[in-house]
Amino acid sequence: MMVCAPEPDADLPPSHPSPKEELQSYMNEFEKDPSFLQDMLKGFSAEAPRRMAKAGEAFSHGDFPAAARAAHSLVSMFGAVRITSLAEAARKLEHHLREGELKPAKFQLDFLEKNLDAVLRHVEAVQRDRKET
Repeated sequence: MMVCAPEPDADLPPSHPSPKEELQSYMNEFEKDPSFLQDMLKGFSAEAPRRMAKAGEAFSHGDFPAAARAAHSLVSMFGAVRITSLAEAARKLEHHLREGELKPAKFQLDFLEKNLDAVLRHVEAVQRDRKET
């Protein structure tokens, strides 16, 4: 009998910053080094969606080891820009996939996809605003 971990909460605790707030804090910290920040955001914006797509495609094709590897790469990707809530969700996704816990894995995958999209829109908006000023 396979025992699944409890279903994670749909939302972050109220005291926890949102992924966009975590990214904004990172951006504020490095605003005095715009070249570094621009390079980090450019790399993140290009690579995170690819890694997320790999995880989603592998999951949908039943290749859970490949999905777990993609999730593992997302842990460090989110950690590099200090989006700890998404790094933790990616870590949970990897764990659930390695343990064969597909329902909680799917929940984490959906959570990551939704929040990555919001974070990427935020990055685009900030970059657009900086170009206009």
